[in-house]
Amino acid sequence: MQREVQSLRDKLKRTFLIVMVSWKTGRHDVDLHVVDPAGREFYYNKESYPGAPGMLSEDDKLGPGREVWVITQAPPGNYKVYYNLYDFRGNRRAAVVTGMVYHRDGFNPLPKTVLNREKHKVLVGTITVHGDGSVTIH
Repeated sequence: MQREVQSLRDKLKRTFLIVMVSWKTGRHDVDLHVVDPAGREFYYNKESYPGAPGMLSEDDKLGPGREVWVITQAPPGNYKVYYNLYDFRGNRRAAVVTGMVYHRDGFNPLPKTVLNREKHKVLVGTITVHGDGSVTIH
């Protein structure tokens, strides 16, 4: 009985993370980058790592678009979220990017970010997964 109770407690400490970003400007290629607590950087050129949790599951290359990174059981630690305007693709307007982080206890917005330089990665937030499975974003 104690093992079952402990198993349930351990399951309650788990959380998932879904980081979803979108932009409405036409033609732009905006990239989402997520760096996990082990230092692995997930993005268009490295969507997943063998044996590692987490993956870039959606990568739009021509806006308006959306990108999504998912991890079903997020280990505790800090996850850094970056946006990068990879290519204007002929549209010289700035890209306005919005984002949301979904987790076990709900969801939190990422700050609306204006990108006006190509290939300039911008840190927009750090997601902290705590040992009890709770999540804070700063």
